[in-house]
Amino acid sequence: MILSINQVRFFQLLEFAPYLREFFCSKSRVYDPDGINEFLRSASRGEILMAKFFVSLWKNQNEMNFDLFEAANQLDNSNRSIIAQWVSDPFWP
Repeated sequence: MILSINQVRFFQLLEFAPYLREFFCSKSRVYDPDGINEFLRSASRGEILMAKFFVSLWKNQNEMNFDLFEAANQLDNSNRSIIAQWVSDPFWP
């Protein structure tokens, strides 16, 4: 299967959060909700926020309650720049 342009953009953005790559499959175009939930049990606060961001982006809905203001307050510059890149030109895979 060929990825859409927005799916390609998603996977390019995901490269900046390598600890989340294993939960999203570009070949089958699915994500692993059980794997994400398991990951969240031991993840740092920043990793949790980024996982919520990427799942929300992937699903085009905020079922994990990603909070942009919390992210802006809690994340380091590197992670904030990932979100800012998306905010400046939003897309949904």
